[in-house]
Formats: sequence, C-alpha cells, structure tokens
Amino acid sequence: MVKWSAYQKTKETGSVYSQISSQHSLMVKNNRMYMKMLVDIVLFLSCQGIGFRGHDETKDSLNQGNFKELCKLLEISNEEFGKKFNLKTNYTSHIIQDELINICADVVKEIIVKDIEDVEVFGIMCDEARCYKQEQMALCVRYVKNLDVVERFLSFIDCSKNQDAESLYQYILWYLKKCKLSSKPQLVAQSYDGANVMSGKFNGLQNKIKSQYPYAIYTHCMAHKMNLIVLDMCKHVKESRHVFNTLESLYIHFSHPSKNQKLIEIQTKLGIKYTSMIRLSDTRWNCRYRNIESVKASYKAIIQALEEEIENEDDRGVNEAMGILTNLKSGRFIVTTEYFSKLWCEIEIFAKDNEISIQTPSQGCKRKRQEPHNLKHFDTTATTSAEQNINDTSETIEDYFRKNAFFPVFDTILINLEKRFFLLKASKWLQQLINLFN
Repeated sequence: MVKWSAYQKTKETGSVYSQISSQHSLMVKNNRMYMKMLVDIVLFLSCQGIGFRGHDETKDSLNQGNFKELCKLLEISNEEFGKKFNLKTNYTSHIIQDELINICADVVKEIIVKDIEDVEVFGIMCDEARCYKQEQMALCVRYVKNLDVVERFLSFIDCSKNQDAESLYQYILWYLKKCKLSSKPQLVAQSYDGANVMSGKFNGLQNKIKSQYPYAIYTHCMAHKMNLIVLDMCKHVKESRHVFNTLESLYIHFSHPSKNQKLIEIQTKLGIKYTSMIRLSDTRWNCRYRNIESVKASYKAIIQALEEEIENEDDRGVNEAMGILTNLKSGRFIVTTEYFSKLWCEIEIFAKDNEISIQTPSQGCKRKRQEPHNLKHFDTTATTSAEQNINDTSETIEDYFRKNAFFPVFDTILINLEKRFFLLKASKWLQQLINLFN
C-alpha cells in the first residue's frame, strides 16, 4: 500500500530523474539569463564609451567601477540576477570583463566580414594615432550594403615597432589575412592622409598595397584635404592670422581657474549661456569654428571681464589683457570673425550693439599709387612700398574690409579647393562629356 501511494505521488510530482532534469534546465536558464545581462552591460558601456573598471573594486569601496555598479543596480530590480551576483563566483572579475569585451568584438567583426564577403569588394581607410607611448593604426573598411555606403571600424593595430611604409603594409596584410579578407573579397580602394609614408607614389603604403591589389585605387582623404584648405587660409591670410592668434591668446588667458571663474560669473550675471573655448589645433578640425561661435556668444562678458581685470591691476597679466582687449575691440577682428557666417549688415549690427567703432587701420601716410586706367574696374594690390593710401576718401569702410579681408580669404579658399580637388573637377567634366555624347 505504501508503494502504491508513492507511485500515485510520482504521477503528480514526476520521477526523481525528471525532477533533477527540470531543476538542471532551470539552473541553465538562470545562468544564461545572468550571462546575457552581463553581456548587455558590456554592450551598453562599450557603445557609450564609458570605462568599465574603477580605482578600488573591493566590497567596501564606495565606487566599484561602472561595470560592478551597474550590476548592483540590476540586483535591486531583478532578484534572480541578485542571487547570482552575490555568489562567490559571479563572473565580474576584470579578466572575465575583458573576455566578454573580446567576444562581443569578435561577433561584431564576424558580421562586418560576412557583409564584405557578400558584396565581394571593399576599400580600406587607415590613420595612425598615438596612445601614450604606443603607436596604433586605426583600420576601417568601406563597402556597399543594399546600395548604401557603409563605413565600419575594424581594429587598432599595434605598430609601435616600426612605422615605415613596408611595416605598415605588412601589418595590414597580416590583419586582412586574419579576418579572412585577403583572398575572395577584392580590395578596390584605399584612402589615407597626405603623409609621404602613406601616399608616396613610388615607396609609399599606397604603392605597396597596389602591388598586391592592382585595382586598389588610392584617394587622398577628403576630410584631411578640407582641413588643409582651412589651415592654409588661417596661416597665409594676414587678417585671418590676426583673428586666430587673438583667439589663441584669449584661450590661454582664460585657462587660469580664477580668470575663468570670473568670466563664468559675469556670463551668469548677464544671462549669457556658458560656452567654453578650446585650444586651436591643426588636427582638431572644428576648433576654429567653435571658438568663433563661443566668442560671439560671450563677447560682452569677455570684454567686461578684461576691463575689470585691467581696472583692478592686481594681476601680472594686465598687459596681456590690455593687448587682447585692444584686438577684440578692433574693427578688423570683428569683420574677419563675423563674415564666416553673416554679411556686412550683420557686422554693423554686432558692432553697434557692442559699441565697436569699425574704421580702416591707420598705417601712416604713404605715397599714393596711380592705378592704370584699364584697371579702374578691378581691385588691385601692391607688393612694394608704393601701396595705395588706405585712407583714400573715395573708399568706404565696407569696401576696405571687402578688399582686404573678405576677398583674400575667399581667394585663398577657392585657390586651394581648385588645387586640392582638381581630380573631382576633372571627373565632373568627364561625366558631363559622357552625358553630352549619350
């Protein structure tokens, strides 16, 4: 009778084997759920570019790092996750974190390689970057997917040992072979900056890649070209050089904490939104635009801060402040700064609002040069001491700044666009010729 009762009970609860099996399935399910949430944390931190580990990750630490702090946050709302996390073996050590990161990176890389294998052609883009004492080469690929151009980052390649063209060539070949992109998919394009080691026609990286992949056409990076045009304009045109030298001096002056704090207080008092300036750099491509916009937005606060500093005369940088203030209140600075986004009418409004007198610079009396009659409808400049008298009463202030600030900058930009993008222009003419015959 006892055995019969036990048999009837097993029908309700299941056999010992089935109970063990179901318990095992539940444990596997919970373990997978726990690991999936750890992977989600890894993906979240990676996508946001946030660091994983903290300075002190012990249990008594107030901040155990972003990874473990997110685990503690999930523990509050997920009881099953909390049970696993509080075990002695919870898979949150820095070794496991690195392994999860590498696994996720490999999965993403496999997806990119699979896309390239489907289209069978791709291009590469490379640039070197120094990280502390390590030289790295960033390798990106460019291909077409569903008629859309796609650019994907593949990896950083350590090239600290050598940075010559042959070494970089071997690094790229090794990595393409590692990703199984060196055989079936055809490399048809390559793009780098204009450094000789990369773009050299005979011994540069582009020539060595072309010896292995004959159809890999080299293209100078368009973003680098555009940045070089801006740099040429800023360095070769006198008025632009004056503006950006003043902006650099302004950044250095207000980099002192006390002066910067004073500027923030004045901005708050005047109801001006705080905007910070950044150091001018040849490789930080938008720094010039950002600094110009920052000065325009905070112009009154900057002027007031400099005037108060000069009036108090309690700092050894008073002479520096006086020089910057003189430049900021000069008409040539305002005109050259403002024409980047607006025309002369807006310049006059800005000058009037900030009580700036726009006048032509006085350079003393010089011998007036007689213009030839056949050039009277042209703007002419002189390269000798026999320059025109700039205080000529027939020339308005607007005409002066148009001739000496507006035109030189745009001429420099147009000349450099023509010089650096002539291949694009030639291809445009070729396409128009083809359309004409079609």
